[in-house]
Amino acid sequence: MVKTFRLRLTLWYLGCFALLFSALTAGLYGVLSRAMVSRLDESLVSQAATAAALFQDEMEESHGDVAASAHEAVTNMRLQVSKVAILAGAKPVASSGPFDAAGIARHAGAASASSFKVANTRAAISRMRVNGEAFAAIAAEPLDGVEADLAAVRGAMFLALPLILALAGAGGY
Repeated sequence: MVKTFRLRLTLWYLGCFALLFSALTAGLYGVLSRAMVSRLDESLVSQAATAAALFQDEMEESHGDVAASAHEAVTNMRLQVSKVAILAGAKPVASSGPFDAAGIARHAGAASASSFKVANTRAAISRMRVNGEAFAAIAAEPLDGVEADLAAVRGAMFLALPLILALAGAGGY
């Protein structure tokens, strides 16, 4: 049993601060996680809309050559990690890299423009009609980058929390 009032008060102080700091870090982590996914979604929606606009422009320039227009639109996109594809109906016409664009389009349903999660990937779709035909532009990016950033934040929090509590305990005693 702890005998001195000073030590008991310090332990209570540390317990309260541990709960407070743990709640604060958990809240900050949740906000940061949602913000990172939201920023990724905004980027993917923008990429899908850009690919759709490029495709429509290329269709006008090529006088309706779907394959050439889709290839040119996808090639003009400057992407780092994301992948973009143009689909005619449910069939992929051109893609910036290998991924299941048709499966992502099926997962999106009938939404004209949206972002969503498929497996460990975030995706966005932008549907359009060109010369009476249905097309879709899809942008997708794995969540690996977001997960790596969040792992670094978790590591920093797990290192900082005990240090902050040790300093608070030393200052309270």
